[in-house]
Amino acid sequence: MLGRRTFLLGLLACTALTRVRASTVMMVGAIHATKSLLLQRVYIPSFSDDEIDAQWVGPGETLLRLPLDGYVHGGAAYAQAMIGPAAITGRCAVIDANNVVVDLLMADPDIYCHPSGQRVVSSDDLNIGDVWVEVEA
Repeated sequence: MLGRRTFLLGLLACTALTRVRASTVMMVGAIHATKSLLLQRVYIPSFSDDEIDAQWVGPGETLLRLPLDGYVHGGAAYAQAMIGPAAITGRCAVIDANNVVVDLLMADPDIYCHPSGQRVVSSDDLNIGDVWVEVEA
């Protein structure tokens, strides 16, 4: 015979499984840089499309809802295609106080701030150890 605690735990587990199966996830949230259109991240809801609206969207970013099915089959390339062509590749160099490239990362330098405060510049050519020379526009 099942004890009351065992029965309640089993009932709770069945209820949780029912909620997961009855989820209404049909969309994902693609967050991209507003100016460059570069995809920053994709949020996939756990239970409901309503979760997308609760996601943090930073300054200079825009949230776009996309069909889950398209994202499942096409991944980040699908999301970027739906957003539109990005103005930059996202490849950036981190520049130290001596104008030497100390790291490479993927970001949009208009909205990304390096935690150490070092300058981040968009560059498809610079590599670690290179000296960066600012070109006046």
